Parts: sequence; structure tokens; C-alpha cells
Amino acid sequence: MNDSHRLRKHWQLDPSIAFLNHGSFGACPTIVLEAQREFQNALEKEPIRFLAPERGLEPILAVPTAIDFLSRLRPGGFEGYMASNHALAIEARQLLINILGIDALALVSMIGSLVTLPVPNDSTVVAGSYDPLQPRLFDYHEIEVPVFSAPESTKRWIRISCQAYTDLDQYRHLGEALLSEFGDQEPRDDKCFVNI
Repeated sequence: MNDSHRLRKHWQLDPSIAFLNHGSFGACPTIVLEAQREFQNALEKEPIRFLAPERGLEPILAVPTAIDFLSRLRPGGFEGYMASNHALAIEARQLLINILGIDALALVSMIGSLVTLPVPNDSTVVAGSYDPLQPRLFDYHEIEVPVFSAPESTKRWIRISCQAYTDLDQYRHLGEALLSEFGDQEPRDDKCFVNI
């Protein structure tokens, strides 16, 4: 059952944007942001007492609140939550491989909830530079996803991150947006699936 739209309310994300960039920054659940604010307020009231060594750093980072919240999103607790994100990553990866006509570069066994895929076109960018495709995807297609090249390469890559609030329709939208950016690309019809 796809309940990503119901779960999205727990994040302060713009509902009009396909936010596929969870892995590198941002997108804390609202309950975690509230816990962080409580810790920040406690810090401001009594900084010396708050930073006492016996407290440790865990409360400052609101880790227990985050784990508790995420553990309640899916059956099976935190492990079920991680398994759900992993399953979506595998499914989204295969969908993009099929739409874009690209090859799988990593074994399924190497994937968690993040997937990096090559951008399927002949254009290149200056190695390590900011890629203009990223703001185009945001401005014209309402997709937040990192587009980058490695420091010693001009090959372009995208990195998707699967989260409770994302669904296959958003990854399909990404694939179609990439095809439209490069015009003459045609989706691949074969259903090749590498699962090693």
C-alpha cells in the first residue's frame, strides 16, 4: 500500500515539489524539528548545565525522537522503515533504468535507500562544477534532486534518495523530465533487471 502522501504531512516540504534529495541535507520530520527546538531552548536557558559531559551529544541531535518517530511509520519498526525505503530504491532505480535506457552500474546488494545513476546524454559539464541541469529540473519540473560530476570526470550523475514521503510516480516524473531535457531520448522497452 502506497501511503507516501499521507506520511508527507509529517515533513515541512512543499507538496508541489518532488523532493528526491533526502540523503544529503534537509527534510527533518516536524516532530524532530520540535525536539531540536526544545533542546535549543534548554541550551539557551542554561548553557553550562546543558553542555555538561554526562549529558552526551545524543539529546542535542534529537536522535531518540527521530528513531522513535521513524519506527512508527511502517510495520516492523525501524527495520521495517529501512526495508521499505530500500524496496522503493530498488523499484525506483529499475523504473529509471527502463525509462532512460541506461545500464545498472551497481549490484542490488550494494544499494540502501540512495541510488546514483548516470545522466543519459552526450552533453558534458566542466569537471566538479555546478551542473545547470539541477536548477532546470527544479524550476521547470519541480524536482529537487542532485545532479553532479566527479572531480576528475565530465560524466553527469543524479542521486535519488528514497524516503517515506516519496513514491514511484515522483521517480517516473524525474525520468520523463530528464527525457524532455534531452529531447531525442526514447524510453527503453526491455525490462532487464540485474539482481545479483
